[in-house]
Amino acid sequence: MKILESLDLSWNVLSSSIPSSITNLMFLASLNLSSNHLSGVIPTGSQLQTIADPSIYSNNSGLCGFPLDVPCSDGPTNMPALSRHRHGQDIESLSWYYSVMAGLTFGFWGWWGSVLLLPCWRVAIFGLIDHLLQKVARRFSFTILIMSV
Repeated sequence: MKILESLDLSWNVLSSSIPSSITNLMFLASLNLSSNHLSGVIPTGSQLQTIADPSIYSNNSGLCGFPLDVPCSDGPTNMPALSRHRHGQDIESLSWYYSVMAGLTFGFWGWWGSVLLLPCWRVAIFGLIDHLLQKVARRFSFTILIMSV
């Protein structure tokens, strides 16, 4: 793995920080980490210092350090903004699942509750189901009779 010359990890929805072990790639000539959710300090190493193109880190709002013009602070680096964004997505999807489950529950029990509690509905619905099943049975028996002739 140390003789890797080109590494393109763009648009992979990667998150967290860039591992410092990337500096061990001695023959790395081309690197692209753009359009991910990376954050933290860009590792410095002999080979990474030769790749001074800031566009390889573009669309990663949480990155700082060389070759970007974003200075690094001593505190946490933009991770709270990212986690708030992801947390917002989690809450949004969780509330969607809750509303779907509530709709299914109320719909299911609304339907079957009325069928079980209202005798006139029960007679009408089961009569309709019986009528449809008889139609299907007649159609299939007619088809079977034609095929056997």
